[in-house]
This record gives sequence, structure tokens and C-alpha cells, in this order.
Amino acid sequence: MYERIIAKSEEDDGDFFKKLVKKNCKLKEERYKEMCGLIRRKNELLEEKLKQNQEIITLLGKLVKN
Repeated sequence: MYERIIAKSEEDDGDFFKKLVKKNCKLKEERYKEMCGLIRRKNELLEEKLKQNQEIITLLGKLVKN
């Protein structure tokens, strides 16, 4: 009888750890996707800033020539 209880307990522990690992994997995947989105947005903002800076340099270059 005790052997069945111990075996059942070990199965429950195994299920618990499987569920825990699965949950952690999902959380890691969600965080990864979120970070990718944030990095993509940051890159877009940097590209926009670069474009603005290039326009400013062009305008300043025209002013200096005049």
C-alpha cells in the first residue's frame, strides 16, 4: 500500500515539474517576443532620428555654402 502511495507521489512530482517547465518555457517565449518587439521599436526610432539628423546636416551644409 505504501509503495503505491510513494509511486503516486513521484508521478505527481513528475507532473508538477513538467507543468512548471512548460510554464517557464511559455513565460520565456513571451518575454523573448516582447523584447524583440521593444528592440524593433527602438531600431525604428533610431532610424527616424538618423534621418532627421541627416536632414539637419544637409540644411546646415546649404547654409554654410551661402
